[in-house]
Amino acid sequence: MQGNLSNRMMKYFLIIYAFLFVSGCSKSYPDEKTIDFLLLLKLIPKPTVVATPVDATPYLFVTSGSYNGNLKGTAGNGIAGADAICATEKTANFSTLPGNASDYKAMIVDGTNRRACTSANCTTSGTSEGISWVFKASTTYYLPDKSVVLTTNGNGVVVLPNLTTGLTKAFDPSSSKKWWTGLNLDWTLFNIDYCTVWTIGTTVPSAMAGIGNELGQNSINGSFDACNNLYRLICVRQQ
Repeated sequence: MQGNLSNRMMKYFLIIYAFLFVSGCSKSYPDEKTIDFLLLLKLIPKPTVVATPVDATPYLFVTSGSYNGNLKGTAGNGIAGADAICATEKTANFSTLPGNASDYKAMIVDGTNRRACTSANCTTSGTSEGISWVFKASTTYYLPDKSVVLTTNGNGVVVLPNLTTGLTKAFDPSSSKKWWTGLNLDWTLFNIDYCTVWTIGTTVPSAMAGIGNELGQNSINGSFDACNNLYRLICVRQQ
């Protein structure tokens, strides 16, 4: 709006200037009219360039595709492979969400490359217990439909005290969907097994998965299944 106004004013001043130039071309330069015009030019407001605001909203999504427990692929480890899946899914299936594809990381742990807590809900040392953890402390996260799914506490997790409370909204409304996590119900590593650090996709071994349409513990720790199952991932935007 400001730029259009400035353009119109410039046109008007140019017309006035042309008139003054024609009517006073025989006079010495600069005459009083020209000086007045130059003073008026200084009054023209300069166009204001408004930068497009960056949408920093922390979204998360459940992948459209399903994957067995061998998440490594060609990456250096299973966590890196899971993150690569998130990046591919962001580009292919969630392109309308803000941020780069590489901003989205998998909510999955192996204890070495990614970890949430070493004590129940990180109560001992807070966020320092995490390694490359996907959630920030005291932050609200959103689903692709812009609804709130969870708000983390100061330790970067959501306390899930029972089977029915914890999340604001289920990660996915379908109870038939599952996603690999490797998590205990208190965000520590479920270290019985996790598909041999997410590199095996056969009937043996197994890993922990979360379940859809759940607000409590089952959302991250609801089903211990063989690694040949095709499950999804939850991908979280990093800031």
